[in-house]
Amino acid sequence: EADARGMKGKYVFTLGKPSLIPFLTYAKDRNLRERLYRGYLNRGANGGDHDNTRIVERIVRLRSEKAALLGYPSYAALKLDGTLAATPERVYEMFDRLWEPTLKLAGEELAEMKAIKAAETGDSTFASWDWWYYAERLRQSKYDLDEEALKPYLSLDNVKQGVFMLSNRLWGLTFRPVSIPVYHKECLTYEVLDKDNAHLGILYFDLYPREGKQAGAWCDAFRPERYTADGQRVAPVVTVVANFTPPRGNAPALLSLDETETLFHEFGHALNNLFAQTRYKGTGMNSMELDFVEMPSQIMENWATEPEMLRAYAKHYATGETLPANMIARIVRSKLFNQGFMTAELLAAAQLDMDIHTLGASDTLDPTELERRSLYEQRGLLPQIAPRYRYPYFAHIFNGDGYAAGYYSYLWSQMYDEDAYEAFRQSGDVFSRELARSYRKNILERGAAEPGASLYRNFRGSDPDIRPLLVARGLAPAPSPSDTTAVRDTAVILQVSADTTDGKRQ
Repeated sequence: EADARGMKGKYVFTLGKPSLIPFLTYAKDRNLRERLYRGYLNRGANGGDHDNTRIVERIVRLRSEKAALLGYPSYAALKLDGTLAATPERVYEMFDRLWEPTLKLAGEELAEMKAIKAAETGDSTFASWDWWYYAERLRQSKYDLDEEALKPYLSLDNVKQGVFMLSNRLWGLTFRPVSIPVYHKECLTYEVLDKDNAHLGILYFDLYPREGKQAGAWCDAFRPERYTADGQRVAPVVTVVANFTPPRGNAPALLSLDETETLFHEFGHALNNLFAQTRYKGTGMNSMELDFVEMPSQIMENWATEPEMLRAYAKHYATGETLPANMIARIVRSKLFNQGFMTAELLAAAQLDMDIHTLGASDTLDPTELERRSLYEQRGLLPQIAPRYRYPYFAHIFNGDGYAAGYYSYLWSQMYDEDAYEAFRQSGDVFSRELARSYRKNILERGAAEPGASLYRNFRGSDPDIRPLLVARGLAPAPSPSDTTAVRDTAVILQVSADTTDGKRQ
């Protein structure tokens, strides 16, 4: 990056996550951590021509007016009509269920990190730009898990082969490299073959950052699956895009554990596209309810850190050595590490989204004041934690309409995916082909052919239980094997919307 800017012999760190997060995690200079993180937090809110605050106000005002014209009390009420959550009130019920245990857990994490900082510096003063640095120190002391020592086992090629192996083990898929036109030389392309070697689709990988490329990670379809007039399936052309740190010197691209889970996540979306057989719904997964569409992606993250999976794909890029058993054990033990912080920043962003989109057309709006009052004054968010996204750069909800009043859906979908993965655990075989076949048939292939709640009941036999979500995020203890009362403890407030026989939502 420095070379590209004409600054040879120096190093450049940017506000992009692949650059920002490692800097916040490892840079010892607290002043520089503050400078970089403040730059990140204040994006789009520094005055001048590139300040987004007035644009946010204008977008929200127009959305509120649109909702009023259509007879809804708020834009959130309009957007949630037809989703699994159905109403803003039910979303807030989920937030309330999660918020108190999240703050409690985050407070415990903060106390541990303050103790480390005080022991090392004699000062327990703690700010948001300290969190990543001391979280890593705590991870190393508590779990003896060093992310940098782990990365050589998580080369991008190995992780990519890992998702391929998992897909083969669950569904018998094969991924065959093909030479076809690409829009950039770094793209990789594969033909995807089903268990009977039938053509299922084409998969593109575009995984490194470059000038002009959008940040983040996502999955899309250049051509969704569809059917011709005579009933022939036209296979999809799917792309998985990310911004992983590229290879450096003689070393390949090495991923963090979080980036590894990101690739598994986006690959879950790809499978949803590839498996789709929605004959009368050409857009496949893109027509799923917003709070269900993340379920097929998030469930894949569970397999990423299964010990048997790690032994299969996590190999040292230079020696070929399998990830040692003690490191695998540390990964498993550390799965709940820092979950208070991660849940708090996600939940805070989701609440900001819902708060601004439940305003009426006549309500006054000051985004900065709303953020302060909503998160810190009313809900008591720790001052050391900032929301994952603030309004001026909350692209999910303002760069188009996709996740507007819908950022909560990651948590709502996780309730489904954790409950679905619990089915694999309860079967005694997390690689059960029988369950995988049912999951494919009842959910992945069906796309938006039926409401997500119906698809899920066809697979699981019941509505989702919120307990696996709470356990996965460290907000509730895991039930003991003898605790049969905890097996299907679905919270009444989170029952999914039922469908009547005439197709109308209750």
